[in-house]
Amino acid sequence: MSKGTKLPEALTPAEEKEIELKCEELAKKYNCSKVHVVVFIDKDTRVRTYCFLKEPNFPTKISVMDKMAAIGIYNAAEELREATVLKTESDAITYGDNPECDDFKMGVVQFCVTMIRMKENAYKKK
Repeated sequence: MSKGTKLPEALTPAEEKEIELKCEELAKKYNCSKVHVVVFIDKDTRVRTYCFLKEPNFPTKISVMDKMAAIGIYNAAEELREATVLKTESDAITYGDNPECDDFKMGVVQFCVTMIRMKENAYKKK
């Protein structure tokens, strides 16, 4: 991927395809059904920052749904983030403990909130 290169403001079709292939490769490598990616694009430099998350297994999904009901969706999303982030594949700023990592981690947590809500809605419809 074009990490560190100044690029257009939005992902190009070539970048999207490259990311899609990377996710497929990682799903095979980590033996999971799917790998999700959160891409951050710096508005000034346009540098891309990536966070890859594996699809959670069933026990993790159940745990997250229980946590959501008991202590709230953001705590549940944080648990999901911690359980699924592929640290060796992701940019360190998306999971680190330093204060400069917080905005990136919040972005990943927000992505996890969306994942939880989509799963919850899918289960309600069945």
